[in-house]
Amino acid sequence: MKWLRFFRSSLPLPRNNAPATYQEYRFDKVKQKINLLNETTILLSLLCNF
Repeated sequence: MKWLRFFRSSLPLPRNNAPATYQEYRFDKVKQKINLLNETTILLSLLCNF
């Protein structure tokens, strides 16, 4: 049951006290990955300019 506790603790906090659905959770994860990708590409492009 450890993985279940970890999964619940890794869920983002629900907005407006509404329970976060799995779809919202997945969407948040995808947005995080896209943001990370954008940041890394910006950093790489800055490094390549020098």
